[in-house]
Amino acid sequence: MAATGSWEGAKLGVLIAVVVAIGCGLAYRFVSPAPPRVIRLAAGQPDGAYARFAERYRVELLRHGVELQIRHSAGTQENFSLLRSGEVDVALVQTGIDEPGEEEPLRSLGAMFYEPLWIFVRSELGTEILADLEGKRLDAGAEGSGTRALAERLLRDNQITDANAEMLGLADVDRVRALAEGRVDAAFVVANVDSPLLAAFVDQDGSELLDFRRAEAYARRDRTMSRLSLPEGVLDFARNIPPREKILLGVVSEMIAGPDLHPVLVDVLLGAANAVHGPGDIFAAPGVFPNARQVAFPLSPEADRYFEHGPPVLQRYLPFWVATQIDRLKVMLIPLLVLLVPLARAFPPTYRWRVRSRIYRWYGDLMEVDIDPATQYGTEEIERRQARVREIESEVAALSTPASYGEELYALRQHVGLVRRRLNAARDAAQAA
Repeated sequence: MAATGSWEGAKLGVLIAVVVAIGCGLAYRFVSPAPPRVIRLAAGQPDGAYARFAERYRVELLRHGVELQIRHSAGTQENFSLLRSGEVDVALVQTGIDEPGEEEPLRSLGAMFYEPLWIFVRSELGTEILADLEGKRLDAGAEGSGTRALAERLLRDNQITDANAEMLGLADVDRVRALAEGRVDAAFVVANVDSPLLAAFVDQDGSELLDFRRAEAYARRDRTMSRLSLPEGVLDFARNIPPREKILLGVVSEMIAGPDLHPVLVDVLLGAANAVHGPGDIFAAPGVFPNARQVAFPLSPEADRYFEHGPPVLQRYLPFWVATQIDRLKVMLIPLLVLLVPLARAFPPTYRWRVRSRIYRWYGDLMEVDIDPATQYGTEEIERRQARVREIESEVAALSTPASYGEELYALRQHVGLVRRRLNAARDAAQAA
């Protein structure tokens, strides 16, 4: 008996599976495309801080099966050009160099780290503030770099322009020697403490690091700038460099995304940035970066959600690509629920109807062969009906149902026997007459 019930359940299960498959196929048309496995990032000059951090991002992203292609450039200004032309997906830029337009498609993924500005001046000049550099020979690196743009902005604030000072654009390999030989009076350097260029400037004789005493004033006037403290001896304990605390002016490096960056990749990018910058450095305590507070461009919705709630729940417990596929397919949950809820409700009554219909359909045949007490039947008609009852009884004997429907099956067999007995009685009565 159980075999029939299993077969009926299997047929209904197949029907439901077909309906669900059709629904999923229709819903899949609305599933967002899978994110690419490659991210293109503009990272500045090959030996700069941006490039070094980009290499660390690459290592972190590879853990999640995402390849980072690093595009080197002259610096922040070129990075913005690469973003707007669509040649890269994201870029590290210096805040304050460019501002978003009214319909700017670029979005920020957050502030990544401080970029301290180091100004090395010839010791004999006795420079105390930037205004003292009027009439001097200055170098801030190549055109298009963030260092050059920042230096020019600060010098303009102090009324120093090309008209009253000479701005050079030396390559990094020449800048240190030019300052040491007196061909340059002051050099502007934006670099992290582990930069080889910074180490070269620190080690040379004849120049000193300018103490940016008015850094707080600049930070009050321009929120993209920050006052940074360089403690005594932090660069070299043995030689006690610097010999006393120095104040530096710092800007923030921001990660900017182009309009074509897939939203899902924002989470994995910020996860990599958090692994690289989250521990902090000598200027930022652990947990300061990355953040959403020190940005110049509007924050992307995905980055805003990341900073508010952290990575998506699925990515906390599953590999990135597994979590991504599940997240993409969540749009199919709605049609699945729409289909499965009514189907689940309809399955039990449909199953009962299918099983009972195998039993109840015989009652029509029994009613056709049963006798009417008010009607006189001939022997030939009664025998015809008896033959039909024997056929019904044989087929009902072979009928199987689930055990839970055994009551209905045995009731049918009793009713078949009842009709058989009534026909036997009618036959006996007709023969006696």
